[in-house]
Amino acid sequence: MELRGGDALQKIQEGYGDTEGLCQRLQSSTTDGISGDPADLERRCQTFGQNFIPPKKPKTFLELVWEALQDVTLIILEAAAIISLGLSFYQPPGKESECEDKGIGGS
Repeated sequence: MELRGGDALQKIQEGYGDTEGLCQRLQSSTTDGISGDPADLERRCQTFGQNFIPPKKPKTFLELVWEALQDVTLIILEAAAIISLGLSFYQPPGKESECEDKGIGGS
């Protein structure tokens, strides 16, 4: 399952010779495949194991969040939000605050 295409074919040829050699090792026919007999299928299952690929472990919520934070667009938006937050607290020197202009607060 790790190799595909030409690489897989080359590995099979190196390890088993050709399709005939592979079929002999798998105890099957090149023209008919396996017989389908229940006893033969049970023996094959015990000999070769189940024909099953286990599912991948699902990602946790934190892994999904971390992957999302790696997105370039999201990084730009985060930087813009931090700059905007920083500028909201900035008051240029020499200007009175809006609250003092409107007579709210102060002395």
